[in-house]
Amino acid sequence: MAMDIEFGDDVLNTASATLSFLITPLTDSEIAELLTILTASIPSPALQLRLLNRLRIHPYQVAHFRQSLAKSFLQISPSAPISSFLTLLETSFPFNLPKKNISNQHSLALKYATSIFDIAIGKPPAADKNTTSEIVKMLRDIDSEILDGRAAFIMRTECKKVLQGVWIRLDYSIHEKGWMAKDGLDRFCAIYN
Repeated sequence: MAMDIEFGDDVLNTASATLSFLITPLTDSEIAELLTILTASIPSPALQLRLLNRLRIHPYQVAHFRQSLAKSFLQISPSAPISSFLTLLETSFPFNLPKKNISNQHSLALKYATSIFDIAIGKPPAADKNTTSEIVKMLRDIDSEILDGRAAFIMRTECKKVLQGVWIRLDYSIHEKGWMAKDGLDRFCAIYN
């Protein structure tokens, strides 16, 4: 435990930098193979989320790999349209569980799945505004179904916090205006032109 406290962050940062360095030069077929291996090797949502949180969001190749890996963990093809996220919310565990008196175990599963979902969906394209709006509505419905009077259940409270963060972020992306609405580097190029 003392070694974890002393060296844990250094080891994780080194592993993160190494993963980024290794992913950047891979071909598309090598990336597809690596996605398959990682998805089969890491069945635990807690470990999946830890790996995703350790992958950097730059350069572009690593960010794209991270998003593709999150989709793979959710059993969504990396090239699938945004409508596949709607299908996931409607039909897949733990999103399709009854929420009124959700257990701690299921609350934790939903929290992890929602965090992975957030990474996988990223910033949906502006052209898919209607589908994104439906996703926001479904996430809001899931959030509102979870009963947690006065934060009586810590796991439910944490789960609701993650759900709210995701649907609020997606809702904001639908309604944002101006330079923030531009994708990727376009918004920064607009500042200097």
